[in-house]
Amino acid sequence: MGHAKSILGDFVISPERTVNREGFPAFKRDWKEQYLQMLLCNTMSNTFYASAQELCKDAIDLHRYAADEDPFFMARSLIYARNEGFMRLQPIVGLAVLSQVSPSLFDRVFPRVVRIVPDLVEFALALEALGRGQGGRAVKRAASHFLNGLDEYAVMKYAGAGRGYALRDLLRVFHPKAANDDANRLFAYAAGKLDWNSVPEDGLPKLRAFEALKRLGDGESERACELIRAGRLPDNVVTGVTKATADVWRALLPDMPLFSLLRHLVTLQRAGVLGEEKNDFVASRLTDPEAIRRAKILPFRFAQAWQQIRESDSRYQAYLNRQRYNAFFGRFGRRTAVPEAAPDGWLLDALEQAVDASVACMPDLPGRTAVMLDISGSMQGQFLTAGSVLALSLLKKTGGRGRFMLFDTECEDVRVEADEPILRAAGRICARGGTDTGVCLRQMIAQNDRCDTIIIVTDEQQNAGSPFYKRLRDYRYKVNKDARAFVVDVSPYGSAMTPPSDGKTWYCFGWSDQVVSFIAQAVQGYGDLVSRVSAIELGGESGAACA
Repeated sequence: MGHAKSILGDFVISPERTVNREGFPAFKRDWKEQYLQMLLCNTMSNTFYASAQELCKDAIDLHRYAADEDPFFMARSLIYARNEGFMRLQPIVGLAVLSQVSPSLFDRVFPRVVRIVPDLVEFALALEALGRGQGGRAVKRAASHFLNGLDEYAVMKYAGAGRGYALRDLLRVFHPKAANDDANRLFAYAAGKLDWNSVPEDGLPKLRAFEALKRLGDGESERACELIRAGRLPDNVVTGVTKATADVWRALLPDMPLFSLLRHLVTLQRAGVLGEEKNDFVASRLTDPEAIRRAKILPFRFAQAWQQIRESDSRYQAYLNRQRYNAFFGRFGRRTAVPEAAPDGWLLDALEQAVDASVACMPDLPGRTAVMLDISGSMQGQFLTAGSVLALSLLKKTGGRGRFMLFDTECEDVRVEADEPILRAAGRICARGGTDTGVCLRQMIAQNDRCDTIIIVTDEQQNAGSPFYKRLRDYRYKVNKDARAFVVDVSPYGSAMTPPSDGKTWYCFGWSDQVVSFIAQAVQGYGDLVSRVSAIELGGESGAACA
């Protein structure tokens, strides 16, 4: 420790936690694992055990600690979290901290973390929150290079008011020097100072179409659609200047980015754009694994869209409500009849195929595998949605050699048919009760169920029963001494259920389906997550980290 501490002062704090958020005993693992956990799970939103303010403070402390302990590992972690973990906010906040500690490392990492204009907006806000102002020469140089790479589409999409900063604000903050005439015109447009007389007749066609759209009246829907198609205009700018009719949505659809399409599915459905008959274009977009990969969309986002589509149909309401009632009260003998679900339809089928197709590309898990999913009350919300999709994805990769268990303070075996879509199976899982992380292993010991690999997906917040690690040692002693264990932590809390000295237990974090790939490769000897991140190439690593 030293360089970062001399810059950041007393803000560099060592991460210490020997109990979980429930006050139960826990282990402290290597700070590098804690750092990856925070990067891959922490969205700085309120959780069951911690407020957004608490998580924000913890995150900043850990970013500063990482910058002081090993800025090279920090830099690699930021790249991994943004590109493999599909997370945005925490890698960007970490980048702002790194810019203060190591301008040379920052320069190498910036283009692999700041990928779109909203990333640069979040980065500018993080600099401001950290008291970094405009960030210094290295920051301005990197931001200037990024801004010079913008095209018409990006300038049009982000020129308006945004979250804290609009594009024109970024130009004022970073003062980029235009690299050529095209960039100069785009900068002028974003700043509201473009002289259209200086633009060639065939120049800036997208922006011309958008400006023409803004001048149209309410009754010119046909002309509006022509301009949308001609300029391939983005939905967020179009819906801000014209009425979003069904025809407007149809015109927008062919050029809508995948994430935007996913987010607007319910709106498109309600507008009558997505009818009962299959829309081949939408279905093919949603089920293209490579497009999903390029868009860096977390699998649970498809689960959220799937749930929204189902719940937007009133026919599903009684079915869903009674299903949740039975999940909670069924243990007490209080059950109610569940009506037959309405037909899923082509759109739900497409979303289900999207997740299954992405998982199909992952390597298989060898041997017999037990997958345990925490469904306790603290998992409610995004943790359970993400955890369910991950757990069921892992089950799919066992090739029929898996055992699937749900647990709170009790353990329940659940049968999932081989051809049942992941999202459909995840839709049957509800949160309830407390947390006994050892309950599934206790049952497996009693049954002498020999598994090669044990995977637990959890937020690790034990508050009842026997600890997971105690039961794991019992299992290895009584059933299979060579059993491998993987803890998939979907929370940002920082405590751990197993000590780092256990060489047959691996930790992984996050909501990306890359968790499935990591476990499959780790089983075959590819090393732990820290090792994988440490192997990321930065380029130009012979120089001093803090130059």
